[in-house]
Amino acid sequence: TYLQNLPLGYNPEKVVTILANSNISKSYKALRQELLNIPEVKQVGAGHHIIGGGVSGQGIALLDNKEANYSIAEYRIMNGICELMEFQLVEGEFFKENAPDSIRQIILNEAAIEMLGLKKPVVGKHINYKGSAEISAVIKDFYYDQPTSKIRPLVLSRINEPSRIYIRFDENISRAQAQEIAL
Repeated sequence: TYLQNLPLGYNPEKVVTILANSNISKSYKALRQELLNIPEVKQVGAGHHIIGGGVSGQGIALLDNKEANYSIAEYRIMNGICELMEFQLVEGEFFKENAPDSIRQIILNEAAIEMLGLKKPVVGKHINYKGSAEISAVIKDFYYDQPTSKIRPLVLSRINEPSRIYIRFDENISRAQAQEIAL
């Protein structure tokens, strides 16, 4: 009962995840627009991981102390997935469509901010994450691993092509399924 009623910190309800082949991945923006034209589709997002599933492991450090390298879990995502999964902002803003690719931005959870010993506000600060990266937002901790474990530090990094497409449906998900959306 405890685990069934545990608030995850995000909303996976009415979300379908589809594995994207290379053709779908390369034409994601056009596919996203087509999916958003379906009345039952509320939001579309993309990434490399299943939110609530496995993560990638990376290293992270402060710029002024690269020797103190920490392990951190990573989700590689595209614009829109944070809103789709209803992650809760603590500070800053989610990745934007028009953000220049030349600026390497990341989003950290509260556990990552604590692990690094950073004091709020942290948006705009740079840290060593695969080179210099700017913190664009902080999100509330959410369960992405075992719900019986303490929530570990997490970084969300931006990618250009997805391997998974996320679709959030409205209340009429069964009607959309009946229409057999063909990718």
